[in-house]
Amino acid sequence: MEFRTKVELPVGQSKICHSDLLMSWGSCFSENIGKLLVDNKFNCDINPFGILYNPFSIAKSISLLLDEKVYGEDDLRFDKGIWYSLMHHSSFSSSDKLECLNKINFRMIKGSATLGKANWLIITWGTARVYEWKETGEVVGNCHKLPDKLFVRRLLDVDEIVSVYISLPMLS
Repeated sequence: MEFRTKVELPVGQSKICHSDLLMSWGSCFSENIGKLLVDNKFNCDINPFGILYNPFSIAKSISLLLDEKVYGEDDLRFDKGIWYSLMHHSSFSSSDKLECLNKINFRMIKGSATLGKANWLIITWGTARVYEWKETGEVVGNCHKLPDKLFVRRLLDVDEIVSVYISLPMLS
């Protein structure tokens, strides 16, 4: 009995080298693979926005880095004594607004620099389910345990996912 899936890779394909610059984006699988790469002396920037699960949030985070977006107070939300961004993992949240902004902007500056030079992007999507913020209709990267009545939950279709990635400036 086989307890693993064997994957035969085509001969002659490009290989990741230790001299390459990598970025790992997405789910906790991406986080764990990125950590294994770093532990094995690869140069890998892991999840500049923290763990993100859906294709739209990952594509938006890539676009924000390409645009060298700088977050300001208007990009944050405040609830129950915590400042946070709907596009970032809760590890960026803080009771101090400036600390939250500094954590976000530090990672975005580093991520933008890496993305501009990266040889490889490793992207893992955890789900095609997205949560749209009812106020704006925008897909969020993290719901921060806010009440579900603030979001519309829906399933992306393949054409939507393909369309958003084809339109990324680096892939056009």
